[in-house]
Amino acid sequence: MPIKRYDKKVKAAIIAATTAARSEGKSWNDAFKAAKDAGYTGSRGGLEQMIRNAALKSKKQAVKKPGRPAGKRRGRPPMQAPAGLDAVQQIVERTVRQQVNAAIDRAVAALEQSKV
Repeated sequence: MPIKRYDKKVKAAIIAATTAARSEGKSWNDAFKAAKDAGYTGSRGGLEQMIRNAALKSKKQAVKKPGRPAGKRRGRPPMQAPAGLDAVQQIVERTVRQQVNAAIDRAVAALEQSKV
């Protein structure tokens, strides 16, 4: 079922009639009757949604905030390696370096023997 769209004048009249009835302390049923007289053709729940959405839109337009700056991680500290990982990483790097250097030394020694 397609969405029912009201033109701006009718929608403004519906919202005005409903908000006036609600501000006078009338129930949603009374506000619904006022909206029907103003041209509303939907259900009472739909009317409530229309009024709440209109209120939210007006609030959002009144309090327009700039967007979040790019590259910032709000609410979180910058990512860092966990404590203690630096020591383990240094041990691993040192061990790998020693193994690689030993392998290179063996390869150089084998090449020197083959020259002779």
